[in-house]
Amino acid sequence: MKKKFIIPLSVAAMTLASVTAVSAAQEPAVQPQYGVVSDYEMVGASNYATYGQFKYSVNSNNEAVINGLTDEAASDTDIHLIIPAKINGYNVTRIENSAFQNNVNIKSVVFSEGLKTIGYNAFNGCVNLTGTITIPSTVIRVGDTYKSGAFNNTSISKVVFKEGTSKIIIGNYAFSDCKSLTEVNLSSNVSDICDGAFKNDSSLENITLKAGAYILKIYDKAFMNTSIKNVVFPENTLTIGADAFNGDVELTSITLNERLRTIGEGAFNGCNNLSGKLVIPSTVTKIGYDMYSSGAFADTSITSVEIKDGSEGLTINGSTFKNCKMLESVSLSDRIVSIGYYAFENDSNLSSVEFKEVQSNLTIGNSAFHNTAIKEVKLPSKTKTIGRYAFKDCAKLEKIEFNEGLTSIGESAFTNCTSLGGVINIPSTVTLIETSYGDGAFYNTDIFGVVIADGNSGINIGVNAFNGCKKLVYADLSNRVTNIGYGAFKDDTSLQWVKIKKDNYDLSIDTYAFQNAKSLEKISIPKRTTIKSSTFKGCTGLKNVYYSGSEKDYSNYVSVNEYENSAYKKATLTYNYTDYDTWEVPSETDSSLNGLAQNENGVWKNYKNGKVDTEYTGLVEYNGIWFYVAAGEIDWGYAGLVEYNGIWFYVSGGMIDWNYTGLTYYADVWFYVSGGVVDWNYVGLTYYNDIWFYVSDGMVDWSYSGLVYYNGAWFAVSGGTINWSTTLVEYNGMWFYVSGGMVDWDYTGTYVFYGNTFNIVGGVVVW
Repeated sequence: MKKKFIIPLSVAAMTLASVTAVSAAQEPAVQPQYGVVSDYEMVGASNYATYGQFKYSVNSNNEAVINGLTDEAASDTDIHLIIPAKINGYNVTRIENSAFQNNVNIKSVVFSEGLKTIGYNAFNGCVNLTGTITIPSTVIRVGDTYKSGAFNNTSISKVVFKEGTSKIIIGNYAFSDCKSLTEVNLSSNVSDICDGAFKNDSSLENITLKAGAYILKIYDKAFMNTSIKNVVFPENTLTIGADAFNGDVELTSITLNERLRTIGEGAFNGCNNLSGKLVIPSTVTKIGYDMYSSGAFADTSITSVEIKDGSEGLTINGSTFKNCKMLESVSLSDRIVSIGYYAFENDSNLSSVEFKEVQSNLTIGNSAFHNTAIKEVKLPSKTKTIGRYAFKDCAKLEKIEFNEGLTSIGESAFTNCTSLGGVINIPSTVTLIETSYGDGAFYNTDIFGVVIADGNSGINIGVNAFNGCKKLVYADLSNRVTNIGYGAFKDDTSLQWVKIKKDNYDLSIDTYAFQNAKSLEKISIPKRTTIKSSTFKGCTGLKNVYYSGSEKDYSNYVSVNEYENSAYKKATLTYNYTDYDTWEVPSETDSSLNGLAQNENGVWKNYKNGKVDTEYTGLVEYNGIWFYVAAGEIDWGYAGLVEYNGIWFYVSGGMIDWNYTGLTYYADVWFYVSGGVVDWNYVGLTYYNDIWFYVSDGMVDWSYSGLVYYNGAWFAVSGGTINWSTTLVEYNGMWFYVSGGMVDWDYTGTYVFYGNTFNIVGGVVVW
C-alpha cells in the first residue's frame, strides 16, 4: 500500500521512494510538487488555490485558510496529514468548515502551532482517522457553537489540548461519537465545552479538567453516554449543563467546586454507579431547570447529600434526587428556597432529612419526599407551603412538626403515613388543608388527635382531609374553621369528640363529613352553621350537640339537611355553650406497649409500639400461652392450623392445643397433628370421627391402597381409609387374605376373587 504524507515540501533533498515530514513551522524553500502555485492563485471557479495537495484561500486578515484536499489527493487510500504553519508566506490560522469531511482515507493528522480555528465538520466522518489528536496552544475554537462537529465520528483514541494563553471554545458535538476515544486532557485555558462535545464517546474513561484563569462552562450533554469513571471539577467551573454526564454508568465519583453556580437538569441522571457522599457547594444557586425537570442526580447510587450553607438562595428543581435508592441522609442548608416536584421521590432508604432554619421563605413541592423512609420532620420557621403528595406513602414517618407561618398543606400530603401518630398541631397561620377528591391530606394515618390553633384567618378543612384515620380520638378545630369538607372525618371509627369554638365565621359541614364515626359522642358548632345531607350518617354514638348561640339564633342561623342525619337530630342540643375548656383530652396509649393487653372494654388486643397491630395475623405468646391473633385481636372462635416460624400449629379456642393428636382440615387438605403440631414424618393410621385414615408425610393419602402395619396388625387400606370387608390385597409382590379389614393369618382354605378361586395358606395366596 502506498502511504502518502500531505505536507509542505520544504526539504531540499526528497525522493518519491522515501517521504520525510519536516517541521510544519518551516517556510517552504522549494517549489511545491503536484502543480501547486507559489503565490495566491484562483483555481477554476472554486476561488481556491492549491499548495501541495491542499486547497486553500486567503482571508481578509491575510491569513491562509485550508479548505480541503485536491481531488487527486483526496482519492488516495492512505493519507497522513501534516497541517503546515505557513503557506506561501501566509500564516495558516484556520481549517475551514467541512474541509476533510467524510474522507475515509485520512489516517492521521498533525497540526502546527499558529493554528487558531478548526471549523465545524472539519474531520466529521473520517472514520479511519486514528491515534492522538494534539490541539496546538494557539487554537481558540474547535468546531462551532451553532453548527455541529469537528472530529465527530472518527476513530481517534486520545485528545490533548496544549496549554495556551487565549481561551478555547470546544464547539457543539466537536468530538461526539468517537467510539475509540479513551482519554481527553484539556488545558487550563479551555473556557467552553459546548453541547454534546464528547457525547456518545462510549470508550472515554479519563477526562482531565484543569483550573485556569477563564470561567469554565460545561454545556448540555457535553459528556453524555461516556465511560468516564471520576471527575474533579476545577475551581473555575461555573456551570454544568443539562444532561452533561447523563447515562455515564461507569462514573463512580465527582467532586464539585466552590464557585459552581448551576447544575443542569439531568446532569448526572442515570449515573447509577455514582456513589458515596455528594457535597453541593455553597455557591450553587440552582439545580435543574424547573419543577418538571428531569433529575440532575436521579437514579444514582449516592448515599448522602450535604448542601453547604451560603449567602445566596438555592432552588432544588424537579426530580433532582429522584429514585436514589441508596440515599440514606440529606442535610439541607440554610439557603434553600424551594424543594421542587419529586425532588426526593422514591428514595426508599432515605430516613434522615435535616432541615435547617432558612434565610428566605421555603416551599416544598408536590411529591417532594413521596415514598421515602423519612422518620421525623421539623419544618423551618419560614416554610410557607407543603405541596400535594409531599410526604405520601412515607410509611416510617412517625412525627411531623409544623411551623407558625405555614399557610397550606396540600392534598394527600401525608396519605398512607401509617406510622404517623400522636397529636397533629396545625398552626394558626394555616388557612387551607387542601381539597382532594382522592385521598385526603392525612388519610390513613395513625394520628391520635388533631388540634388547630386559634387565629385571625379562616381555615378550610378540605375533602377527605382526615378520612380513614382509624385511631383519631379527638379533633379540636379552633375558632376559625369555615368549612369541613366532604368526607373529611369519614370512617374515623375511634373519634370521640369534635370541638369547634365560638367564632365570627360561617361554617359549612359537607356531606359525609363524619360518616361512620360511630364512636363520636359530642360535637360543638358555632352560631352560623350549615349541615348538609348525610353529614352524620352512621354516627350511632352521637349524644350531644353544643351550640354557641341561643335557641332563637339556632332557628335563624343553623341549617340542617335532615336526609341521613337522624343521629344528629336525636342528639341532645345545648344552647349558649361556652365551656369548651372543660373537654377532657383522652390519654394516648403507651408507645412502649407491645404484645397482648386488654383495652378499656376488656377486649384482648395485640399491640405494637403502643398501637393495635391490625396488620398482623398469627400466633402471639402471653404468660407462657400461645394465642391466635387476627387483625390485632385474639380470635377465640378459631380452630385450625397456623404457621409460625416455619412450624404449623393446631389452634382451638384461640390457643395452641398441645393436647390434641389427630386430624384437622385446612386449605382443602387433612393434616395429621401430634401434640398440637403437624407431624410431617408420621406414616400410619389415625382415627377420626369413627373412621380410620391412612396418613403419609403428615397428610391423609387418598391415593393409597394396600396394607399398613399398625399396632401389631396389618390393615387393608383402600383410597386412604381402612377397608373392613373380606378381600385379597397385594403388598410387596405377595397377595394376602384380608378379613374384617385385617390380614387373617389363621385362615387356610380357598377364596373366590373376581371369578377366580385362590388357595390360601396361613393368610397368604399360594401359587
